Amino acid sequence: MLAPDSLIGNRYRVVRPIGEGGMGAVYEAFDQRLRSRVALKQTLFNQTQYTDAFEHEAQLLANLRHPALPKVSDYFSDPEGQFLVMEYIDGDDLGALLTRTGKPFSFDTVARWANLLLDALDYLHNQPQPIIHRDIKPQNLKLTPRGEIILLDFGLAKGAFSQMASMKSVYGYTPQYAPLEQVNGTGTDARSDLYSLGATLYHLLTGTIPPSAVARATAVLNGLPDPLPPVHTVNCDVPAAVGDLLMQAMAIEARRRFASAAAMRAALRACAESQTAHAATRITDPLNAPTTNAVAPPATAPDFATRQTSAGRFEPPPDRPAAWSSAQPLPARPAPKRAAWWLVGGLLLLIILAGLFAWRWVASRESRRTRAGVNKPATTGYPVTLAANGEARVNDDLYKILSAQLERYSSDKLVLRLKVRLLHEAEGSINYWDDSFRLLVDGAAMAPTKAPNLVVTPYAAMDAKVEFVIPESLSHAELQVGQVGRETNVIALDLKARGNDADSKPAPSAYQNARFPVVLASGEELRAGDATYKILSAQLDRYASDQLALEFKIRYTNNGEYSVALGEEAFRILIEGVPFAPVKAPNMVVAGQTDAEATVVFAIPDNLTSVELQVGQVGHETATAPISLKP
Repeated sequence: MLAPDSLIGNRYRVVRPIGEGGMGAVYEAFDQRLRSRVALKQTLFNQTQYTDAFEHEAQLLANLRHPALPKVSDYFSDPEGQFLVMEYIDGDDLGALLTRTGKPFSFDTVARWANLLLDALDYLHNQPQPIIHRDIKPQNLKLTPRGEIILLDFGLAKGAFSQMASMKSVYGYTPQYAPLEQVNGTGTDARSDLYSLGATLYHLLTGTIPPSAVARATAVLNGLPDPLPPVHTVNCDVPAAVGDLLMQAMAIEARRRFASAAAMRAALRACAESQTAHAATRITDPLNAPTTNAVAPPATAPDFATRQTSAGRFEPPPDRPAAWSSAQPLPARPAPKRAAWWLVGGLLLLIILAGLFAWRWVASRESRRTRAGVNKPATTGYPVTLAANGEARVNDDLYKILSAQLERYSSDKLVLRLKVRLLHEAEGSINYWDDSFRLLVDGAAMAPTKAPNLVVTPYAAMDAKVEFVIPESLSHAELQVGQVGRETNVIALDLKARGNDADSKPAPSAYQNARFPVVLASGEELRAGDATYKILSAQLDRYASDQLALEFKIRYTNNGEYSVALGEEAFRILIEGVPFAPVKAPNMVVAGQTDAEATVVFAIPDNLTSVELQVGQVGHETATAPISLKP
């Protein structure tokens, strides 16, 4: 660490350290020749190959000119290391601002920043030797007193690295914002920066650091939900389309992200135009509005046609009429007569009351139909019979159906829910998508309505859920497994559920009244792995004409160090050894050394007297407790 007042290169006097990392530090310094403040970036390596690459990089960076990038003015070697001299950017970084305010930034503010940053990345990525930043995060984004956003600490050019196979990165990365390929050291490209920018925008819009790519990939590989909730579910002021856009930018696999910064910027602009089309407010230019750190819904969508000049000011493009952004008032319109407004208001009130009355009538009618058991088939929740033990092999892959059952989808359709274990017994990872599963009905192939999105590593097994919507009258089908156009195999399915057989109709219900308590046959607390499941209450309620709802209130305690995604995969009811998924389950992330309460509901036949509750993630350690259903 350089001491204040140190003289470096016989020209730059150190004022104070700004930041420090594993590969060096950044200082505020004073250029004694030009009498100006500069940022002095020190990198600590002395190997010849690193030094040559860094010198080549400095020459590339010195030629960059973009409003969102600091200018590089000098490079030199010194006994203290390698130094880059850059324009000093005054202001606070966004990470510090998030910490200080304790709340996220407003959507329109972040959208303006995103537009400019994507333009800067497009500029960097399209240099003759593409420059990949490799460490985009809130701490590397500085907001100047003039409201300009500047991207700091950009890294080495992609071309400089391609000459040295042994060197993966001169700079480090921040795990919460780095894509999986960067963490694994398998190589970065422009899409890696898009992941980091997406993670940064997620943090700015939610005030929450996103889970790392490693944590997300581990969850997905273990059949758990992605622990990254869409941004619009965390901050309701963010449009759902922008939430989908960030999920694509933060896709674990690089091939599923946007192909370029320009493509992501165009998608962001489309989101803004869509929002503008649905806005019922007057047209304003939010890019000329002062930036704030408050989370507030924008008056209108951000206008991405506005550009930032090199001086930091925002101007309308040349083809925009000058009057568009002027402060001239709109022409005054004559005030309507008060009587006309009363008439219009009265008509609107009558229309609203009529609509409410119609809605209540339809809702009460459907409610009576539901209570009477209309459209509640006997097949709901019954298991499906599998031929050949529900297994099929395709080359080095084994597909095994763990459970299969039918549930109501619509008045004349059922949904076939399958839980399939995929065992990959070969070298090299393999992808399992929707094209790995089809349902053959009289020779015609049906695509699933729900399918996995998994990468299975060599000699590993994973569980996946597959769903098909089928006609209610269908009695037989075949599940075809294997990639389309390659070798496949089939598993026969008998779709005639036991609830349809005359000799297996449910016995008269013992529960004519709702809400009976349930007897727990052994202990109310179960331990599975690092988690404890404590059953706080259990009771029965009417679910359908021949089914009951078995409802549990459970306190889940995560005794481990890391956060865990708690979803429906952690709960099953075993009926004669067959696992049934819940109809209602939690969807939450529980931090390490904390607990949370959850409600889990199962739909079961009402002639049962006992079942088993199984807790714990499928494929990992589980625990089971017998449950007596006799009230």
